[in-house]
Amino acid sequence: TLPRKIPVRIEPKTFFANERTFLAWLHMSVTLGGISSALTVFADNDSKEGAGIQVMSLLMTLVAAMFILHASHSFFVRRQSIRQREDAGLDQIVFPIVIGCTLVLSLLGVLITNLSEADDAPPHNSPLLSLP
Repeated sequence: TLPRKIPVRIEPKTFFANERTFLAWLHMSVTLGGISSALTVFADNDSKEGAGIQVMSLLMTLVAAMFILHASHSFFVRRQSIRQREDAGLDQIVFPIVIGCTLVLSLLGVLITNLSEADDAPPHNSPLLSLP
């Protein structure tokens, strides 16, 4: 391709869109971190299932950290290319798919761990479930 001879006009909404995307990724990472913290707090420390839930919580924390790293890297690369008014490849294909697959696998791990814990739990003797 030939280099541009006409200067590119950058509108302010381009910078705001970059920041908005960055904040959306950070919002998702904070949500994942909150879920991870809740799993850690409510996990039973004395059982095998509790240890499994804590491992899944650690995995979700790592996924949240991956979200933050990806968001920061994308934000700074895009900001630099916008400031230099160059047409860089700003669409990313591989890394968001990897993060998404890791997130799905960690959520499936949490689900499987919780289902295995529910199978081992004794039945509840709730007065609402017993009929007179």
